[in-house]
Amino acid sequence: MEEFWDAAAAQRAGTSGGTFWDTYEHGDRRRLEQVFAEAFRSDSSVLVNSGMSAVHVALSAVLRPGDTVIVDRRSYFETGELLDTVLAPAGITVVRVDLSQPDQLDTALQRYQCAAVLVETALNAPVCTVPVFGGSPSPVVVVDNSILSHAVDFRQLARATCAERLLVVESAIKYATHDCSAGVVYGSGETIEAVRAYARRTGQQLQSKAFHFLRAAEIRSLAARMALHAERNRRFVECLDGTRLEIANTDFAAAGRLDAFAGLARQTGPGSLVFLRTAVEPERDYTSIVNQWAARCRDRRLRLDIRAGFGWDVTSARSYRSGFLNQPDAPTFIRVSLGIGPMEEVEETAQELLGVVSTLAARNRSAR
Repeated sequence: MEEFWDAAAAQRAGTSGGTFWDTYEHGDRRRLEQVFAEAFRSDSSVLVNSGMSAVHVALSAVLRPGDTVIVDRRSYFETGELLDTVLAPAGITVVRVDLSQPDQLDTALQRYQCAAVLVETALNAPVCTVPVFGGSPSPVVVVDNSILSHAVDFRQLARATCAERLLVVESAIKYATHDCSAGVVYGSGETIEAVRAYARRTGQQLQSKAFHFLRAAEIRSLAARMALHAERNRRFVECLDGTRLEIANTDFAAAGRLDAFAGLARQTGPGSLVFLRTAVEPERDYTSIVNQWAARCRDRRLRLDIRAGFGWDVTSARSYRSGFLNQPDAPTFIRVSLGIGPMEEVEETAQELLGVVSTLAARNRSAR
């Protein structure tokens, strides 16, 4: 029996692979959680089944029936469904305010016994709604950081928001693997341990079978891949600087105390995605820009996929307009995820995009 308990302790420490009495404790999962925690500069992380599962687990771990959660008046469409169809029927009061306006947040915090605040660094568009709390004690702050991701580590985010109890959630599949779904919650102290306990009790902890799709080399190289991706994002933005294309990542709806976070994002770079806008009649031409860009890249044997989501291996792009995937009043933009191929490919891909935009701009001028 002593050997069994030794094996169990090794599983929890992430020093051995495999599983013991159930599918919840797994050495590879613990190792990957440690890698994520180190990469995001947090004390600990918990892997769950998807990015939306991460939002659900983080909120449910800190909320009880009768509690109130404050959210922005706009939210990612799936997050809105989670709030309205899962949390509200469970007895959670959902209060929506404009988090870009400090007075509205202050009023809500004074009016309600608030247990948590949910904020998203981008609502499927480059609009930042991360409040900064000056008072103490603060509620639990849950930040959906899928957009900025590795551009802002946990310690920076904690300082920027002044949150005493902070949880950060995002999709983990974009860094770990494309072969299975995964989400991650990272944080510190009793708050993250409450998340771990809730995920285990409700069966949302990433299951052992998911690690059949993860090689040991992928786990070891995760932090290095994140660093490569960040470098290529920065270089792509540098190639477009001063051109007809506007980098919208730092164009935040910043007001009052949001300035601290906006400044932080400007210092740390574009994050996991690059948002682009241009003066070339966006409502009509953004899709055309992406299509022509992809065609030019194919001719040059450069890899560029037209699709949503994140791909650290291959560059992907997509145009967004107000509609199903956007909020009705969201801006129109192009979203790009840079691959981690040679830096020369990044530079050539940027040049092809500039060629498309220049051609369209000349065509529009001649049409007038």
